[in-house]
Amino acid sequence: MGSITLDLTRSRGLEAPYSIFFYIHGEGYDWGSGNPYDGSVLASYGHVIVVTVNFRLGILGFLKTRASPSPGPGGNLGLMDIVFALQWVRDNIAAFGGDPKRITLVGHDTGAALANMVLISKTGKGLIHRAILLSGSALSPWALIPDPDATRQEVSQQMACHLLVDPPPGKPARRPSTDDITDCLRDKPLEALMGVRLTTVRFMPSWGPFLPLEDALDPEFAMEHSGEGFITSELMLGMTTTESYNDFSASDIQVMSAIIIKAGLGRQFVTHDTTGLSSNRADQD
Repeated sequence: MGSITLDLTRSRGLEAPYSIFFYIHGEGYDWGSGNPYDGSVLASYGHVIVVTVNFRLGILGFLKTRASPSPGPGGNLGLMDIVFALQWVRDNIAAFGGDPKRITLVGHDTGAALANMVLISKTGKGLIHRAILLSGSALSPWALIPDPDATRQEVSQQMACHLLVDPPPGKPARRPSTDDITDCLRDKPLEALMGVRLTTVRFMPSWGPFLPLEDALDPEFAMEHSGEGFITSELMLGMTTTESYNDFSASDIQVMSAIIIKAGLGRQFVTHDTTGLSSNRADQD
């Protein structure tokens, strides 16, 4: 658990044990942190223990290192970090005045997708009582990487993991494309790994969790057929009126506003949801 950091904020003024508010940050699968979230106010007013977690991100947390036919996931380490953190909380939170039987898992954006995956994962069984998913889920179109094997091969090429250092005479100098690249990457400096650049698609993550999650090939199927975990946990879903607003630049918003106004849809949407860029025009219609 050397790569996992937990911040705990305890409530004061009521008798323990307190329920647990375990928060998974969003912002993206390749950046972000749980540290900026100060849980002191929520802990004081809600009489709970607030836990935020840091977990591995980007290439360190969500690279698939084995080809798809290979046994085992060979990746999703960021998701595993969250599960290990929950296990630690379950086993140790009583020492901080917490109730291990009342853990609410909360995630925002990509954190909500990860929280949803914990719910349908066998390794997450019995770790949480409730879940709150804000602005995302495992069914969001950006929640999963569609082709993790292509990402693995791209990383292998950039890190020269596809080449043999000392190939036998008469043998090809390239490794089979199905080889596990874990050992190769362990020999690379961190700066080199962090310097990997992938082909990107706007509004879609370059790094992220991938299927299968254990034996679950499809999160929708897992949610529908799970006998425990997802089905037995109390679940709350939430969203905002301007989802993904921060993904757009000012010029994007101006173009969309013009399209909306031209289509005659402008009055309510533009006035309330585009920070006033076209509100005057909408009011004059």
